Amino acid sequence: MRIACLQFTPIPRDPVANSRRATEVLEKAGIGRGSVDVVVGPEMAFSGYVFTSPTDINPFVEDPEDGVAGRWAKDTAARLDACVQIGFPHRDSAGALRNSVVVAVPSPSPSTSATTTSTPTTPSASAPTPAAHIATVYNKHHLFETDENWAVPGEAFWSGEVEGLDVKVGSGKKTESGKEKVGLGICMDVNPWRFKAPFTAYEFARFHVQHGTTLLLLSMAWLLSRDPSDPSALDEKAKKKHVRDTLEYWAARLMPMVEATATGGREVVVVVANRTGQEGDVTFCGCSCVFVFRGGRAYVVGHMSLDDEGVLVVET
Repeated sequence: MRIACLQFTPIPRDPVANSRRATEVLEKAGIGRGSVDVVVGPEMAFSGYVFTSPTDINPFVEDPEDGVAGRWAKDTAARLDACVQIGFPHRDSAGALRNSVVVAVPSPSPSTSATTTSTPTTPSASAPTPAAHIATVYNKHHLFETDENWAVPGEAFWSGEVEGLDVKVGSGKKTESGKEKVGLGICMDVNPWRFKAPFTAYEFARFHVQHGTTLLLLSMAWLLSRDPSDPSALDEKAKKKHVRDTLEYWAARLMPMVEATATGGREVVVVVANRTGQEGDVTFCGCSCVFVFRGGRAYVVGHMSLDDEGVLVVET
């Protein structure tokens, strides 16, 4: 399975420009049709992350089918023939505001409903247009303090079958159709609830152990923990240390999943896509990566730096 982590610096509150930028970053990295199986992008990738109230975010809340993020996910899934996950602010059917990810997958058969202006003698006239659809939407369950300014938490974590994504990782629990389980998560989900639950409660990780998740897709807007005004935060030695510390922390927060692979030949792949750049006085730390948990150990099979814009491609 070939996995792509999309890491870039969004322009705050400009969803259309950011969706175009995301496409440019993928194209510059040479990500074309059939070159990857999964693409994961950051949390709230196109809207920006920092909002102060429901009124503040309201102009950027989207429907997963017709909003900028949903359309981009479907277009990208169809163009690349890949599963695509991207984060966005969402108003659900009950009117609640959610911090969510949308997952799009190629449709089982190409759409033939699109019309064409080509003449009958043109070879492309009868060629069907590749299509994709929304497979699922997951709502962030553990909200960060910035989310609490406007969002309602999702009801639960999620693990299950993503239609159209055939996962072949390990010996985890299967869905009713016999497929391996995919887990979805967003940033603060990996932390203790509101930082009030015990560090060792591991709510998110234990959920995915219990449900036998073998592929975990995480969209992040993870913050740089150091003071951005500190000059030492900008030197190369400090950057490398922060990358190492961040990767170690993420692995530590998933430790029950790591430990669960110690026996039975089980394996878990974890995909983390974070963003870069700043919004006001908030700085994001990049470090997008892919882990493989195997034999009771966590292996980093690829990662990006604090400020890279680009695509990490890993084959597992």
